[in-house]
Amino acid sequence: MKRFSLGFIGAALLLLLLPLTLSSCIIACGCSGPPTGWTPSPNTPQVAVAAFAQFAAGTGSPQPSGLEALLMNQGSDHPLFEVSGPYVDGVADAHTAVVLEWLAVDSLPNSTDVTVTAGQAEATATSFIGERDEDTTGLTATTTLRPGVATSEYVVTWVGPVASDPGFSVFINPSTGAAFAFADQRFGVQLVPPSIGGAAAGKLAVAKVAAPGDVVVSASLQFSFDDPTWDVQLAEPGATTSAPPEHGADVSVDAVTGAVTVSKTY
Repeated sequence: MKRFSLGFIGAALLLLLLPLTLSSCIIACGCSGPPTGWTPSPNTPQVAVAAFAQFAAGTGSPQPSGLEALLMNQGSDHPLFEVSGPYVDGVADAHTAVVLEWLAVDSLPNSTDVTVTAGQAEATATSFIGERDEDTTGLTATTTLRPGVATSEYVVTWVGPVASDPGFSVFINPSTGAAFAFADQRFGVQLVPPSIGGAAAGKLAVAKVAAPGDVVVSASLQFSFDDPTWDVQLAEPGATTSAPPEHGADVSVDAVTGAVTVSKTY
């Protein structure tokens, strides 16, 4: 009986530690595929931040600091961590801490200008995923130029033999050639990264309000995995926080579609 009891306790401990071991393996080996057949408890915000910082840095670059993670979709099949920082934002899967979306805010497009070719965009995207150990074995890349309301973007997407299978994409700024976003659709979460930069959002806000002499005082991205928006403040030139503007407006600009909503005028 004593030998049976010790064996039973050992098996119980192994079962308790198994999710932690598998989760640690996924982070350590850089695997990007979705979990199969097991559902461990969500990781902590600290684990999500560490995984996101490593992904954002890639190979040989300094990891970003000042990141924070907030658990979203609690109680659903796809709990997520929204990760935000001074210059980068994104999404990590709460079960595995795998990065599903990455965004470089300062690299977002601000015009419809196209100065790099599709081939150059695909080469940049390929280098980006190579630095992050994404496995493209058996996958095919397709590069598409997408024009928008105020900006354009290249989208380089890798999919399997069946075109309808979900894949992952890297988004390239066509005027600068910089990678500004990454999205992994293989976990069943529909993620559409922002494609409108702060300067473009400011122009859309000014055009909507059309107040004589008003300029963009500030533009701040409010990141969300399902509704990223720019908060834009308009006022007369020279207005500061210590000298409140005599007239202006607070405007919200959808960072994906460019839709403009005026929340307040004064």
